[in-house]
Amino acid sequence: MRESDSHLGLAFSADGTALAVIDKSGEQLHPTELALLLGGYLARQHRHKGPLVAPTPAADSPMAGARLAAWEEATGVKVELRPSPEARIAELLEQERPSLLLGASTEGEITIGRIATYPDALLAGLMVAEMVARSGGSLRSMIDAQRDQLK
Repeated sequence: MRESDSHLGLAFSADGTALAVIDKSGEQLHPTELALLLGGYLARQHRHKGPLVAPTPAADSPMAGARLAAWEEATGVKVELRPSPEARIAELLEQERPSLLLGASTEGEITIGRIATYPDALLAGLMVAEMVARSGGSLRSMIDAQRDQLK
């Protein structure tokens, strides 16, 4: 990333279910941080609604101790953090009318509930690229703004 002066790096699992997002400094986003960025974008830009389910951040993560109340109020999205979010994601998707906005697993699987009821990293990656392009092309500034909001 640093050598190519790219603003965004996307890495996909071989089966297309897990996504890793890397900023221009080479930092990989924690799945929860990615979920908040993408969930906020879907709520704001595409007017999607529903809960966002993501893994509880590790103690050494930039997301540790994050204050989600301000983020929830600003976006109108309820966040559910769980040590193992996969069961809750499946529960929300099994409803007659799935209410999940976005689900992120500990392995980086991203499910965008209104669009796909299964983990689809390729779709999530395209949404991240769209989000970054609409923001002016700086993932790092988006990350910094979100981290400031969560302090």
